[in-house]
Amino acid sequence: MSGDAVTVFELPVVRDESSLAGGTVAHHDAVLTLLTMSQLAPARVATPLESATVRVVVPFNDGDAATAGRTVSRVAADTIAALRYVGVNVVSVVSGVSAIDEVGEPSAATQVWLPDSDRHESAASAFGELFGDVEAVEGEYRVPGVDVVIVLGESYLVKLAASGGQ
Repeated sequence: MSGDAVTVFELPVVRDESSLAGGTVAHHDAVLTLLTMSQLAPARVATPLESATVRVVVPFNDGDAATAGRTVSRVAADTIAALRYVGVNVVSVVSGVSAIDEVGEPSAATQVWLPDSDRHESAASAFGELFGDVEAVEGEYRVPGVDVVIVLGESYLVKLAASGGQ
């Protein structure tokens, strides 16, 4: 255990009316639940989609994230939501100080780490719409059960800032 401060994050409960259930159904927000589980127990995260499995690295501090009108956790959640929208399985997320320790300070472009160079061009093109400037590179490390590692870059914060905090 380290002497770092502990942040408490409550998963909000969403309540929806359901005619099938005959009343109100309560559930957790899927993106925030996935964010929590992919940080705490990535090996236990299900991969329901027939697509790549992804580890997201968010190497920003709250000062960096504030330039986009968000916290580091909100940047991570927005990233998960965007990847889920396009049908990608997010199974692991590391953010903040832990991410900076792992990969260093963020680069200008978002990096997509792939195990081989055959898919670099198509990956850079595909992820460019989501993350702004993207460079696909051969991965610096491998994570069991993960096909692609996405290391967010400063261009993603610029893109988020341009969206007006939405």
